[in-house]
Amino acid sequence: MWDDQGVTQGFLGAPVMMQNPVKLARIWREAICSNGKFALDKNPSRSLGYPAQDLARSYFRQWQPIKDKRSLAFDENGAKIANFDPYKDSWFDYPLVVRNKLGGSWELYNLLTTIHVPACTFSCWHCYVDDQAKNLQQMLKRDSIEYVSASDIVDAFLSQREMDKERGRKTNVLRVSGGEPFLAPDLILQILKYLEMKDLSDEVFVWTETNLSPFLKDDGSSKSLVEEWVDLRELAKYANLAVHPCLHGISPSNYHNITQCDPYYFDGLLSGLDMLVRLRFDVYPTIGSNVSPPSMIPYIFRRIRDIHKDLPQRFALIDYDLLYPPTRERILKTLKPTRLYNKLAVIRTWDRLLKECYGESYPVKPRHMVSL
Repeated sequence: MWDDQGVTQGFLGAPVMMQNPVKLARIWREAICSNGKFALDKNPSRSLGYPAQDLARSYFRQWQPIKDKRSLAFDENGAKIANFDPYKDSWFDYPLVVRNKLGGSWELYNLLTTIHVPACTFSCWHCYVDDQAKNLQQMLKRDSIEYVSASDIVDAFLSQREMDKERGRKTNVLRVSGGEPFLAPDLILQILKYLEMKDLSDEVFVWTETNLSPFLKDDGSSKSLVEEWVDLRELAKYANLAVHPCLHGISPSNYHNITQCDPYYFDGLLSGLDMLVRLRFDVYPTIGSNVSPPSMIPYIFRRIRDIHKDLPQRFALIDYDLLYPPTRERILKTLKPTRLYNKLAVIRTWDRLLKECYGESYPVKPRHMVSL
């Protein structure tokens, strides 16, 4: 039996922590949208443990993906950088991806101005966002929500660009994060349309993520949830958009252990990834190298390759940072040792499979050069 929050109830109503992401998605979706505006976290920097400063709006935060060149596997011409070590450094290539689309230097795209959709269908133990900051009901009680329009966001972002320009910084990427951004896919589309109307599609890039849960379907339905909320084909047409699908789990049991969701839905998440690829979204997926069991890497590799023969080459294996305050607190309360895995074994196995299938190691070419 499911309660109103989409949690399975056990004997005498005791929660057994088996979340229904479809039911949760519908609950959060209804709360996110109000009179043509969308809910944002008023102060996302608070949850992440560092103060916001020099921001045009409190609902912005900023992130610099590449803090030094150890996170760059390739230069701007696509040539491999000799000192990049995938066993020590996570592969953050966002600025190079955007640079490939819009031109110029990658430094133009190395400062992402981020908004947070404050709701999520998963309860990942390694999430860097505070649990309350992903629960709209709690956020509304704390007066931590601001409802804004897409045009409000873009206009504020343009003010942020000017502020950063005066300080000698470049801000050309608007990131829609969360929580789960695809609970508000129409917000993403409206942002892109407004940028297009202002002739800024060649200057401003939109980067977003998804845990793929909005791509699930109600039992018996032919349409995914997200297809009820937005025209995905229209959204996929925008060249100044990239989507980062995060696989939070590489098998049904691993997915449940990370997210607390019913493992029944795991196959539906892979179907969502398949939908993104079929509709020709520009996708840059990831799995967590330190939260994935090495023994299941061949399984997920095959499942991904069944979606598209070259899709494994689009994947980055990222090392989840466990030092964010919300993550540290969650670990101290609940983490079981079996939830962390040897990332070196994961990368070695992935590397072996890439060599067997493509004759190339990880990472051997820029992800944007892998054609889907």
